[in-house]
Amino acid sequence: MNQNVKTNDSTLDTLMKGIQRHLGRKIIPSRFNSYTDDPALHYIAFTNIQYTTAEVEARGGAIIDDTLMNPRIKYNVLYGEVRFGNEKGQGIGYDLQSIPLKGSFDSLAERINLMIDGPSGKGILRDASKRYGGFVSDSHWDDSIIVPNLCSIQPVRHLEDITPFTKKLIPTQRLSNLVKTCSKILSQNGNDGKVSIQVHDEIRRLATSEGTIVRDGFFGYAVMFELETRGGSKKDAPMKFSQYLYFSDEDTGTIEKRMLRLAKWMVQEVDKRKKDTVQVSNGLYPVLLYQEAMATQLHECFVHFLATDEILDYNSTSLDWENFGKMCTNPNLSVYSNPGLEGKWGSMKFDHEGVPAKRRLLVDKGVLRGYLADRNGAYHLSRLTGAEILPGDARIGYSRGCSDAVSQPRISNLEFEYHKPTAAKSRKGMFQQFVKYLQDNNLEKGILLPDSSSAASLPDQGLIEANPHFPYVVTASGEMHPARFLTTQGDLHTFLNNIVSMGGPTEYIPHECATGDGNIWRWVRAGISCGTGIVKDLHIYSQRPEELRQPRLKS
Repeated sequence: MNQNVKTNDSTLDTLMKGIQRHLGRKIIPSRFNSYTDDPALHYIAFTNIQYTTAEVEARGGAIIDDTLMNPRIKYNVLYGEVRFGNEKGQGIGYDLQSIPLKGSFDSLAERINLMIDGPSGKGILRDASKRYGGFVSDSHWDDSIIVPNLCSIQPVRHLEDITPFTKKLIPTQRLSNLVKTCSKILSQNGNDGKVSIQVHDEIRRLATSEGTIVRDGFFGYAVMFELETRGGSKKDAPMKFSQYLYFSDEDTGTIEKRMLRLAKWMVQEVDKRKKDTVQVSNGLYPVLLYQEAMATQLHECFVHFLATDEILDYNSTSLDWENFGKMCTNPNLSVYSNPGLEGKWGSMKFDHEGVPAKRRLLVDKGVLRGYLADRNGAYHLSRLTGAEILPGDARIGYSRGCSDAVSQPRISNLEFEYHKPTAAKSRKGMFQQFVKYLQDNNLEKGILLPDSSSAASLPDQGLIEANPHFPYVVTASGEMHPARFLTTQGDLHTFLNNIVSMGGPTEYIPHECATGDGNIWRWVRAGISCGTGIVKDLHIYSQRPEELRQPRLKS
């Protein structure tokens, strides 16, 4: 990094001074770290995230928590990544620390030094050197060991002026009133309706030892609707429903209309399921998935199976590097990664490694052509496939308190195209096409999934699962009958190859994705742009009603 580089940002200048101070440092040789090369602190990147989070929450039409009206909680964190080694490979060390808001420039410089060296030399430089030593030692007897490395990129410099005056904010009082109104709607008919809006405002500053300097920001609303109720019978267990909405500052003009519409729709759907509903037996069904439901399935199929870290760790084997260039999905399907969709919830101009957002081909008419890649994954998959795999999907996923941040190349905006001209152009047309599919195949009924849902994937087993809340049974005559909770389960390749058609208008479906286990879950913004889909032979599981269960045998 150029020693004379200056910016108009004191925080960025402090990050760069920290990089210049530590870059090139070596570990003192000893009998424990003998190398044939001369490794040193090869790469340093620091990210400073300053953000505020506020939330307003209502239950039963009354505010129960509101940090919008009070001073918002401010956070200031430093994420550091260092790589000790040489140009052939490095060991990675990373850490995340909080920085006091007062005197932040002096505090930031101190935290950089503490992060690198740590107390008694137990910082991320030592972690990186130990990992490098482990990789080198293991590679002497196992040539399949992959030593982490970074594909090269052109340094970028982006100092966007982040000011609060450019954001399209909803006044806090209007926001609070909107939450109360929606909660009141959800609480009709004896329901327990809870609504919360979380407002997130962040500025990110990134500097790397390669000369990349980025300052950008994000502002957005995450809205959650929860409703708990009982069915028409006292025997019925409580039913819990949830729906989500996400907005960036670009589309806040629609937030009120969409929230009210969703609350009213949700109450209508819940009331239908309080009454008698159609019982669905477990089995294989043709399924019509509206955009929200289709986005859930496609997210699980690609975001968690095309991620380079999962592939290089041998977790994802369904779409791994050996499948590159092969037909792996329905031949009419093409998929693109586009982290820079303008004005969308999951978008950013640069990923968390400073790679400019760029639309990239992942699947070309069923043939695997790319991966969701950070720079390490792009380097190794380029070597393994013999093709140029481009990076650009590294995102720091952090918990609600922004602790234990880890860069994940598995979350991005994805765009889907379906190349079969017979698909209907409208949602109504897709419904009619679905009914005709039932009739043409002499099927009595199929399943309609209109909403998004919680979902999970098992990359090591090639399985995906989703739990839509408002399913319908559709008969061959076109009648719709509400059903209660269903679970879809299936194999990745089976789902993708069983897509009969995708059509209707394409919609962008934003969401948050969580990865992790135990008490640590890391959240990252993302989104899917897709149409309505018809999928044959999707495995449906339904909870067996009490009246159909066999009485327990006496012992």
